[in-house]
Amino acid sequence: MSKITWINSYLKSGSNWCRFVMDEYIRLLYPKEIDETGWVAPGLHLSEVHRQTGINPVIFTNDELDELTPDIWRKIAGESSFPVFVKTHGIDMGTPSGKKLYPGDISQGVIYLIRNPFDLAVSYSHHFDISLEQTVENMGNAAFEISGGHIFLNQETRARISSWSGNIRFWTEQTRIPVVPLRYEDLLSNPEAEFSKAIRIAGLKLDRGKLKKAVHQCSLSRLRKKEKENGMPLVGHRGKSFFRKGRAGYWKDELPPELADRLAADHGDMLVKLGYMDAAGGILV
Repeated sequence: MSKITWINSYLKSGSNWCRFVMDEYIRLLYPKEIDETGWVAPGLHLSEVHRQTGINPVIFTNDELDELTPDIWRKIAGESSFPVFVKTHGIDMGTPSGKKLYPGDISQGVIYLIRNPFDLAVSYSHHFDISLEQTVENMGNAAFEISGGHIFLNQETRARISSWSGNIRFWTEQTRIPVVPLRYEDLLSNPEAEFSKAIRIAGLKLDRGKLKKAVHQCSLSRLRKKEKENGMPLVGHRGKSFFRKGRAGYWKDELPPELADRLAADHGDMLVKLGYMDAAGGILV
């Protein structure tokens, strides 16, 4: 049996980049064993629900799927003798019967990715092909959730996202599971130092040479190149590139000032706390 390290974030904050780096690092650390026992997953898909329950999951409601989720995670952890990583976006509002969606007894820790909401809004709008106005509205909605529906087995189960600041507040202030917050901007400027924190909370041996190689293999420029040349399972809506720019500060050229002001008003306290805005309201990224 293993424990699960959750890679969590608000949408478009770098969690998939982190997932690829962790996957590459584990494969370098355990080159002979990991193909058979390793598990780095992009969330809970209906196909996994079907595998674990033997029931076609399209018949379940969202609440019924939530009720099944904790036991599915336990089964997944129980099947592996090597580290398990799962990327998620939701907060833990529990199941209808009061269970935790992310059980503490099988949790190693949380790698929590944070990205400034100005760049995030532009990336989110591009990826989901919705207006910047609607994006900013969603980011301020404490009841926001996403669900791929119950049609295809490659769709994920529901995730209750909350607002940008609400998602961050939940994961960084909960004390049930150890958490390490990583800012996307810091990952860009010093990836090896920041990803080493992720490796430590996951309980893995830190091999700096292997980490350097994993970071190189999964640089955003290389991931974009691989996506363009070979296609990838992660693609934006309507065929758009998933890994688009991967740099900080480009919101200044693409986000209208009134929407930047709306984000600052909606999330001011969290922006100041994270160092994205000063106490006078000046944006620092």
